This record gives sequence, structure tokens and C-alpha cells, in this order.
Amino acid sequence: MINQAKTHRSTEAAGWIVCQQPRPTASLRLICFPHAGGSPWLFRNWTQRMPTGIEVNAIQLPGHGSRLRETPINDFPELIERLGEELQTKIARPFALFGHSLGALMAFELARHLRDGGRPGPTHLFVSGQNAPQLLGEREAFSERDDSKLIDGLKELNCTPEQLLENQELMDLMLPVIRADLALYENYQYRPAEPLECPLTVLGGLDDPRTDFHGLEGWKEHTRNRFQTRQFPGDHFFVGTQEPLVTQTIAQDLEREAKHYQLGLSKPGK
Repeated sequence: MINQAKTHRSTEAAGWIVCQQPRPTASLRLICFPHAGGSPWLFRNWTQRMPTGIEVNAIQLPGHGSRLRETPINDFPELIERLGEELQTKIARPFALFGHSLGALMAFELARHLRDGGRPGPTHLFVSGQNAPQLLGEREAFSERDDSKLIDGLKELNCTPEQLLENQELMDLMLPVIRADLALYENYQYRPAEPLECPLTVLGGLDDPRTDFHGLEGWKEHTRNRFQTRQFPGDHFFVGTQEPLVTQTIAQDLEREAKHYQLGLSKPGK
């Protein structure tokens, strides 16, 4: 059974949902959305930091990672519709959602899309490195700049790791993908709607120039359930530099709801 499960999940790894360390007996799946230009690689060590009852999955968009030859999607509603279909067919409930930066908007809108369609939503929503969507306002069209000015803009935005920006070969490969992701962010239109029913945790970096306390607290209006804000040392990429603390926070929050869903997540991961 274990071998069959691994074969099945490795096939999925070439598509929308990647599971790098399968846990076939897990009672909850944590679905993670990376930042603009990011990939499932960001979450490669998360499973081993989680309780044994949690399996970590990551979203891989067209044009990213092993889907590099596919055309990226730059239309936000279309992307959310596709994600909803994938989640419905490939992930059994219960599940939680985590998203960082652009991924936070994706996770949030996916949760609302599922709710609006009468489908089961997440047990918990985690949003990271992103001010509340109703506070975004107008955004500069960085995606329309030429290559050199786009790279300068990415440095200004602090939304792309410095080691990637300094690697010309990788940047030549990644710029079309980054453009598509930035277009998603730039074209995102917030629409008022009823708050979600699940708990919502907001994570932020104390030195992140792209977020502030008011912006992070603004997420509070998007849940009728428990809300909390957690801030960590670091800039926009605190999720990587503070990975042990971030994953510990997520695990603790999920365990808080475990009894309600009878998930049995109490055993710590190694």
C-alpha cells in the first residue's frame, strides 16, 4: 500500500499539487501557496517539522517548477476556478490553507470560492507576508517593464530572493513566470463578501517593508472565528529564515482545532 501511495502521489507532483514527503495515513493536509515566482521547493522541509498527522502539499502553478513548459495563468478568477477543481478532485477533507505574499491572496480567494460554491472549506486559513486585500489599493504595473527595469522593480518590491536576482541564467528562465505572477497580483480585484467561518492566522515579518501592523490586522474582518496575528524577526522572506518558528506556530494552531475535527495530531514530527 505504501509503494502504491508513493507512486500515485509522485504522479501528482507533475501537476498542480505537489507532495514531496507523502504521509498516506495523515488525517489533515496543509496546502501551501508560494510567493510570486516561487515553487513547492519552499516547503520541502515542512512535513518533517509537522505532527505526524499532517501531510504538507504545495501548489505548483503552470509555468513553475516541473510545469515550466506550460503557459502561466495571469487571470486571477480563472486561476482560482482551476484551483478549486483540483482541490475538489485530489484532496480529501479536512485540509488547511497557507499562503505567502501573492500566495496569501490565492489561499484567501480559494477559501471564499469554495464557500461560495457550497463546498467544504479549510479548517484553518494562514496568510503570510501580505496586508489585507481590501487595503491593497492601486498597484504599479511592474510586469510591463522591460527585463532590466523589471529586475530593478523586483529589488524595490523585495518579493524575490536576492540569490535568484543575482543569477542571470536563472532570471532569463524565470522572468516570464515572474511577469505572469506579478500580473496576477497587479490585476487582483478585491470584492467585499461575507467573512469566512474558519480561524484565520496572519504571519508577518517585523522588518518586512511590504506589510505593516495596520495592514496585517486588517485581515480580522475576514473571519467570524478566532483571529490572531503573529510577527517574526526578518524581512519579507521570514518564512524561510524563521522556518522552525513559522512551522511550529502553524502546527500549534492546527492542533488547537484537532479535537474538534478529531484529527489526532498530537504526536510531534521529528
